[in-house]
Amino acid sequence: RMPADVILRRFYATALAAVLLGAAPLPTVYTSPAGSRIAGAPDPAVPYDIVLPNGRIVSPIGKSVVVGMNALGVTLTPDGKYAIVSNDDEREGQAVSRVNPIARGGFSLAVVNTKTMAVTDVFTDENLSLFLGVVALKDPAHRGQTLIMASTGGANTVRFWQLDGAGKLHAESAFLAMPGPIDSRYANQNHAYPGWIALSANRRVAYVVNNLANTVTAIDIATRQAMHTAPVGYFPYAAAFAGRRLYVTDPGLMLYAHLPQPVR
Repeated sequence: RMPADVILRRFYATALAAVLLGAAPLPTVYTSPAGSRIAGAPDPAVPYDIVLPNGRIVSPIGKSVVVGMNALGVTLTPDGKYAIVSNDDEREGQAVSRVNPIARGGFSLAVVNTKTMAVTDVFTDENLSLFLGVVALKDPAHRGQTLIMASTGGANTVRFWQLDGAGKLHAESAFLAMPGPIDSRYANQNHAYPGWIALSANRRVAYVVNNLANTVTAIDIATRQAMHTAPVGYFPYAAAFAGRRLYVTDPGLMLYAHLPQPVR
């Protein structure tokens, strides 16, 4: 086999000869827009202009705000006045944003005034866990109140908050546990890991996707109680309604097996 460096030299020699003879031009070489600049925010004065790890550059046109770390879920209140963001960071609980000191690492729910793009509240507590799913709706149990529901991932529950007119969150005491698989042969036993939440058309039932349980659980929002749980495939992730049908995406990861015990 011909060495790679010999092949490369012959390729360039052939291409150069073609140009000199008036044939095809040299191949076009493409580089990333950022060139050799490192990923991150290179200019502290423009913190939202970011160089991505692939060398692309993101420069938002609208107004931006820092809400926390690892923001995965977002929803609007029914009146559109507030956006609720689920920050699902499990490692940097002590980190503080240099751009917006109210935004910190760790798990939190942030409330953003959509008109001013200012953070009006950040809810967190010592035992808070979150993952992806968050919805806002008119509370069927308390007329005139705005209810926030969020899934807690590894805590295997769904939690509830009331949002007041000033954009402040008030936690309810209810923690609704999601049913997990009970087969002891697998490592996901008793782990539901709730994530995505989809609402029915009448906003009275919430459908919670349980990533590790391979199920969806229907919740009666007014009573804060689970109604039914159904298997939907392996490692379900997202869900959406079309008419009277709920469609669920299944990335297809199989069951979690136990790791073999080390040989001593």
